[in-house]
Amino acid sequence: MKKFWSIFLLILVASSTWAQVATPGSKKVKIRKNSLRDTASTKYNFIWDKELRKNVIRFNPVSAFVLVGNMDYERRFSKLVTFNINAMVGANTNYSDTMGRVYPTNFFLAGGGFSLRFYPFQKAVRGFYLGPYVDYRYFKLTSLKEESFNQSTGKAITSLHRAEAQLLSFGVITGYQWILGNWFALNLFAGGGYTIQHWQSWDSPRENFSVQGLGVRPYQIRLGVSIGVAPK
Repeated sequence: MKKFWSIFLLILVASSTWAQVATPGSKKVKIRKNSLRDTASTKYNFIWDKELRKNVIRFNPVSAFVLVGNMDYERRFSKLVTFNINAMVGANTNYSDTMGRVYPTNFFLAGGGFSLRFYPFQKAVRGFYLGPYVDYRYFKLTSLKEESFNQSTGKAITSLHRAEAQLLSFGVITGYQWILGNWFALNLFAGGGYTIQHWQSWDSPRENFSVQGLGVRPYQIRLGVSIGVAPK
């Protein structure tokens, strides 16, 4: 008999609980939706997220194509101002054409510089910026030059020339930087300045060296893109 009443009481309690859940007028339990960071599948505002970033590490992909590593580190030290340090190193070959015959100039490059960047319209490190820069570059050049050509034998007499060039440049740089998705940095820049040169070639004239595209000239033009990451 006791067993009967125990089963009856259990059924009664279960029925009462079901009625409360199923009744239209009963109170609904609120379930918290996933926040923006709860799941990777949630739609994320990749472009316009404005979380504060104080550091940016970038590299220049265009320089990488010519076998020159070109890296930047930018550090925010006020709401509108950052300090940027640059370093570069690499080696490659330029070619010169002499009457249809091509001769190389091998170069080694090392250098670096720094700049101040002012962000007048947005908080650094996002948006438009403008500021002064100074950089130093060292070139070590080795060139093979044609001295004469024998038409009958089809052979050329060549000479080997060596030179060193040191360049100190001052100028102004401007650009625009995006921090996408709070971590990916995209920087477009342009600038220009004046270059002080010191050339040493051990009696070899500068015409013996092919330096097109190396920036060995009295003025400097800077135009390009760099990409990287923006850690906190």
